[in-house]
Amino acid sequence: MFILSKSAFGNLLINSFLTYQDCKMLKKCGYDTRQLGSYLIIPAYMYKRARMLNQSQVCLVIWIVTFAIDVLFF
Repeated sequence: MFILSKSAFGNLLINSFLTYQDCKMLKKCGYDTRQLGSYLIIPAYMYKRARMLNQSQVCLVIWIVTFAIDVLFF
């Protein structure tokens, strides 16, 4: 059975809050954030955000790697 560590769960909460704030800021800047979907599914949000803003997917890759390291080792 897969159970998140306290640290991974805390990271998910913090990341969800930060993506929510980012979504609010993008909306304030005039972007249509409806296409981003839920800010609770962080990798999907990051992927769609980078595509919408024509940016690199590097942040998404780094997030996935660091989250995996956190889950596996802590």
